[in-house]
Amino acid sequence: MNITKEQTGELTATLKVEVKESDYNADYQQELKKYARQSVIPGFRPGKVPVGMIEKKYGTAIRADSINKLLNEKLTEYIKEEKLNILGEPIPNSEKGKIDFERQKDFDFYFDICNIPEINIELNASIELDFFQIKPTDEQVNKQLEHLRVMYGKEVEVEMVESDTKVDIELRELNDEGVVVEDGIFSTCNVLINQYSAAYATERLTGKKAEDVLTVNPIELFGDLKSAADKMAVDKSKLEDKPDSFELKIIKIQRRELAELNQEFFDKAFHEKGVSDVDSAKQEVEKQMQEYFSNDGQFVLYNDFIQWMFDNTKINLPDDFLRKWLHSINENKPSMEEIDKELVNVKNKLQTEIIFNKLKENYPQIEVNYDEVKESFKQQFKKVLKVYSNYGDEEADKEVESFIDEWMRNKKNNNEIENRFQQLHQEKVLDLIRNKCTIKEIGVTFDEFNNIMKERKRDTLSENDSASHHDDEEHHDHEHSEPESENDQE
Repeated sequence: MNITKEQTGELTATLKVEVKESDYNADYQQELKKYARQSVIPGFRPGKVPVGMIEKKYGTAIRADSINKLLNEKLTEYIKEEKLNILGEPIPNSEKGKIDFERQKDFDFYFDICNIPEINIELNASIELDFFQIKPTDEQVNKQLEHLRVMYGKEVEVEMVESDTKVDIELRELNDEGVVVEDGIFSTCNVLINQYSAAYATERLTGKKAEDVLTVNPIELFGDLKSAADKMAVDKSKLEDKPDSFELKIIKIQRRELAELNQEFFDKAFHEKGVSDVDSAKQEVEKQMQEYFSNDGQFVLYNDFIQWMFDNTKINLPDDFLRKWLHSINENKPSMEEIDKELVNVKNKLQTEIIFNKLKENYPQIEVNYDEVKESFKQQFKKVLKVYSNYGDEEADKEVESFIDEWMRNKKNNNEIENRFQQLHQEKVLDLIRNKCTIKEIGVTFDEFNNIMKERKRDTLSENDSASHHDDEEHHDHEHSEPESENDQE
């Protein structure tokens, strides 16, 4: 058996594999005998079927299996021995030779390969990146403190539905005549009337009082089908095609009064932070908001670093090979038109993978393992238990250990676990570039940062008008929302 390589492009090559009958015949004969022993054919005792009969009936398929097994084995050995770093697996090239397993004894197989380009990523202090340090304004701090006072305030009943009230309601399904359906859908839930409410809910309920009854569309009441189904605790299919088909009765209307600025409030809102007066409360709020905004600054820093790697790494993957490769690995065998629609995205993903693989090779400390992810969740769960269940350190440790392994094995949590892998990986990359590169901190306000991101988005869209841009430069293109309290985020 002989394998030779012919270079067909800067990165592409064709492997020619010459297979003689002597290369595969021993395995082929052994497989024939094995098949004869296992076959059950009328007129022959089990295990006594003549090999010649098996060869006549199944020989072509068995020969093909033996040859393909040999090909896979020898190609893998060749690629390893020649230290070829290729994209995916070798692709059979049927254009260079026709194969007839029934008539041929000797074969020439051809496979196309694409070498992953050699790149170099070396981080040093000459690489300059900006980190936006976002400082909240006094107005934002005061607004957040008021939000906490609302959150920890007491609920009191009020007479009429107004802004910032919670309305406890009963919903009953109606038939086409507007009569309550016996054994129909019945739900007790609530509607919040505030700046985030659906306009329909605000219009229909504002000014109403307890015991008032009206007919509503629950989907519009809660904003969309999923929200309505979740709120009413029913299957989505039961709410579809039911416009204005529910009777709503108002049971109770409540509003939260602002909590007093006293030690009881400080202890609830700033658990174990040592807050004892308004000034220290504002300082803690400002600190929490800066930590919250820091996530946005780090996100931009991370994306800027990715952009730097793309700008400073030349990777020209050949389109023709990628089209063949995508066609070969896709079971549905898409058309070339369908492949071309996805080609840019695929190239960007492959480039990202190649770049990050090289980064991991040069800086293995950015790798994230399972135990690190597990420990991250353990610390998260312990914190929740200590805040909400008043567990001590030892008690929280014991409780988390009792369920963490089962939680990690539960397939329902796979997405959350994968996201945590990505989060920890990003944190390690950020630590790496802070240690290796020059990071310039730029102090900005909340509004200044948003304006900078809007300007970046406009520049990116302008570039996209003239040339395709890779997917990974997804800079922040939305304005910040105010951060919730530390307890809200648990």
